[in-house]
Amino acid sequence: MKVKGSKVLAILLIAVVFLIGMELNLQNEVQAAQQMVRITKSWVNIRSSASLNSSVIKVVPMNSTYPYKGQTGDFYQIDFNGRKAYVHKSVSEKFTPSNSSGNVIGKVTINVSVGNIRNAASLSSKVIGQAYRNQTFDVVGTSGSFYKIKYGKTTAYVHNSIVKYAAAGSGGSGSGSSSNNSSKNETVIGKVTIDVKTVANIRSGASLSSSVIAKGYPGQVYDVIGKSGDFYKIKLSSSKTAYVHNSVVKFSSSSGSGSSSNNSSKNETVIGKVTIDVKTVANIRSGASLNSSVIAKGYPGEVYDVIGKSGDFYKIKLSSSKTAYVHNSVVKFSSSSGSGSSSPKDPPPATEDLGKVKVNVKTVANVRSKPTLADDKTVVGTVKAGEQFNVVAFEGEFFKINTSKYGQVYIHKSVVVYIPPKGEDQLPSFTVVPGSLKGKTVILDAGHGGHSPGAVHFGHLEKDYVLSVALKTKALLEQAGANVIMTRSSDVYVGLFARSAIANRYVMGLEVAKRQKAVDDNRVQASALTKELNNLNNEMSQLIQQYDTAEQELADVNSAIEQLNQDILQAEDDLKAAQNRVDEAKAELAAAEQALEEYREGKQDGDGDEPGDGEGESGDGDESGDEDEPDEEEQELIEAVENAQKALEEAEQAVAECEGRLDDFNAQLEDLKAQKAQLDDIIKNYPQKHTNLQNAINKKNQQLTQLETEYQTLKTQLDRAKYLEQQCKAYIASGSDSRTGIYATANKKDLEEIFEIEKAYQDQVVFISIHMNATGLAQNTTRRGVQVFYFQGNSYYNGYNVSKRKTLATKLYNKLHPAMGLPANSSPINTANFSVLRENNLPAVLLELGYMDNIYDLQELIKDTTHEKAARGIYQGLVDYFK
Repeated sequence: MKVKGSKVLAILLIAVVFLIGMELNLQNEVQAAQQMVRITKSWVNIRSSASLNSSVIKVVPMNSTYPYKGQTGDFYQIDFNGRKAYVHKSVSEKFTPSNSSGNVIGKVTINVSVGNIRNAASLSSKVIGQAYRNQTFDVVGTSGSFYKIKYGKTTAYVHNSIVKYAAAGSGGSGSGSSSNNSSKNETVIGKVTIDVKTVANIRSGASLSSSVIAKGYPGQVYDVIGKSGDFYKIKLSSSKTAYVHNSVVKFSSSSGSGSSSNNSSKNETVIGKVTIDVKTVANIRSGASLNSSVIAKGYPGEVYDVIGKSGDFYKIKLSSSKTAYVHNSVVKFSSSSGSGSSSPKDPPPATEDLGKVKVNVKTVANVRSKPTLADDKTVVGTVKAGEQFNVVAFEGEFFKINTSKYGQVYIHKSVVVYIPPKGEDQLPSFTVVPGSLKGKTVILDAGHGGHSPGAVHFGHLEKDYVLSVALKTKALLEQAGANVIMTRSSDVYVGLFARSAIANRYVMGLEVAKRQKAVDDNRVQASALTKELNNLNNEMSQLIQQYDTAEQELADVNSAIEQLNQDILQAEDDLKAAQNRVDEAKAELAAAEQALEEYREGKQDGDGDEPGDGEGESGDGDESGDEDEPDEEEQELIEAVENAQKALEEAEQAVAECEGRLDDFNAQLEDLKAQKAQLDDIIKNYPQKHTNLQNAINKKNQQLTQLETEYQTLKTQLDRAKYLEQQCKAYIASGSDSRTGIYATANKKDLEEIFEIEKAYQDQVVFISIHMNATGLAQNTTRRGVQVFYFQGNSYYNGYNVSKRKTLATKLYNKLHPAMGLPANSSPINTANFSVLRENNLPAVLLELGYMDNIYDLQELIKDTTHEKAARGIYQGLVDYFK
């Protein structure tokens, strides 16, 4: 059984291997048959559905390729990084690359500065190498959004967004030679001058549907060697032939009309040609001096006949047959022999200072005879890290430099840091008005940072310079009294959504503080109201107690008054009785005194009529003068008088006592009556006072109830604001750079709630994102200057204050453009759906201060003084905006 089981297992394993092999073969066949869609126009919208009104997922460059999934109307359905998407047929084409046995099916050319080469068809796969612009690779297959390429002795993958694809046998560029070279077989029959304001297309064939292989710039001149319909057949500087439509050129025959006095076609011999060898434009002058007037402009690749030389200038013949002069530092000379090679000696070093480059690698960097990375044969030597060289010209992504060892050679911008010429750049005096931005908050967002350098050109990183501008702006704004919030203050990366989250968190912090104050104010009012209510309740208790006491006291007072009235009546009776006793005592006293007086008078009368006896007369001589002792009767009368006097005194004392008692009773009665009056008032006024107090208590209770209801609402609102603020904080802390947390689609209502809250702060808080521009072109010779962007909303959210945003953009541009001093951009103020503008509802703008891929803008953008100029312009624009 074990053996039989092992056999079965072996058979199963073989079957599995066989099936896997079949599946792999099937996958290879399917992959080989996979149709692709190629983008055929510059910067095309990839949409969410098959409609021109649908939302744009992303804007992609020409030659991007994607797996074809079907067709809906005029749209191709594609696989856009694993997502179903659509692109219009008018800006794309469907093709089927083959993929059998590793045969070469085409070529890709790197169309970015530096592109990653990966070990698998995934953006998360390992980077095994890097390729530079214009490097080409053989394509042996496709996988999703990746081309499978030959990479050394192995294969690798490169994403379709960073390359240009040409099918095998399509005649695409990159072969290194051309069968159209006819310099020896075709005669020049005249010249054409590009006669348009911008650029003209130069094509591979005499048809408007032929591919564009070059661009002609205004005033550029080409030799004509034939004509085909409406097209001139011309000879390019590389000796290749091409075609240009007669509507965009001005033709002159080789005979020349010779109307100008400077026409020297008959008198002066052509000794060679010069080709304009700069990135932008070269000055053509009236004389052999840098002080001579500029009479024309020469554009890159433009060729002129040379009829002489004067110092550092070539004397050239213009298309009008006039003569002029061009400096040797901006041209490439070739002798009249027609060999096309440069003269043995390079022109002398430029007298015009174009700056320097510093080698920015760890060891050595290659220098080349031609401005290309595609041909290793152009490498003529190396230069060491840290060495500096004078720049004599700019060509595409290369600097033409002077070296003592190799003469004039080319070095790629990725291995150097460009140092612009030092010139006097004195800033005028500038005054910040203290308090001019008091009460305002500016959220400054320095773009990129950390692992995101932003635009990288000529060895300079956007992230460094925008941070410098932001820090200088912060200093000026704070001097003006503004509160400044920085999304980053150092070289760190902050995600796009996190930048808006910082703004939203700040506003929600203000809202939390405002709502907290409302809650606190409510509690203060409730506390004060509770205290008032307690006082009223205490007052009511006191009133009731006072009333109850008054009733009891009034009963006592009434009883006391009644008793006192009885006492007064008794006292009055007692007084009358006492007064009667006084009268009686007085009468008794008068009677006693009269009786005594009569008795004495009678006694005296008796003593005078009767003579005294002998005994009386013979009394002691010394007692003869004394009165006689009262007799018993007189003594009784005297005692009667004394008793009457005493009775009178006692009666009078009784009267006085009665009167005193009566006075006391009357005084007590008055006091009781006064008490009674007070108690009567208390009892009388009690009902009204009770009603008034009760009404006041009821009112306070109602107010307190209302405050408690308001408190619950305010507390709920506060908790909600704290939650939203915390969501912003959590997103920032997460380090996410995608739609998660508060920015997740499921939480859009929360975000919209924040947007609605932010409407109340739009007069005091603004958001400014600071960037530097780049076109993405290999050579930017035309785009320069400041641009300002704002977002006006769409179906994502329609509550933005577009008027304030546009006003902020306009005010800032009007001050920033003159402050920077760069040429005006042809489209200075634009709308754009940038994340940092879309994900907050403040007056928000994004500033592009200039183009880092334009060497002349870059010369200014990397200066510290330019950063200060930008800061001043932003300050002035904000002052104007907040007026």
